[in-house]
Amino acid sequence: EDGRVVNVGSVSGVLFFKNLSEQYQKIILEGTREELDKLYNFVMETEDMSLFEKEGLGDWVKEGANYYSLAKLLVCAHAATMARLFSKMKFNAIEPGVVETDMTKPMLDRMGQQHPFEHMGYPTVPVEQGVKGYMHLIVGEVGSGAFYSCDCKRSHFGILRTPFVDPAYEGP
Repeated sequence: EDGRVVNVGSVSGVLFFKNLSEQYQKIILEGTREELDKLYNFVMETEDMSLFEKEGLGDWVKEGANYYSLAKLLVCAHAATMARLFSKMKFNAIEPGVVETDMTKPMLDRMGQQHPFEHMGYPTVPVEQGVKGYMHLIVGEVGSGAFYSCDCKRSHFGILRTPFVDPAYEGP
């Protein structure tokens, strides 16, 4: 009781959402655990990626979609689903942004300090800022079943919101 779970999503999951059919978007937003498990299992058991588009999961080759993006989207959907099932705990997800760490620094150096989402206004954030979002979800005044960005503001995993620029998502 009164516990909190913070799942780590990614902006790549948000971008993946737009590739999904309306049926799968609804499952991501409102689905049951069984529906999410069925989607996950279908993807993991299907070797022919051309079937993904036929199934309503977007053109993985053309759109640049991948397992990582879908996994991050499912992590967010899982948090929302668990929040509906276990009302005494708080389940949320966060996309921490592109955090400048020992792991990401070599990638940023190779890219000339420009990361894959910079053209959309996503900043590279220092570790101190990256941690703030997690801390906000762990000890701050938050609801349950929501998705947050590194600026500690609520986002929506179906709508792209640029941290530190766009206002917080106010919808359900």
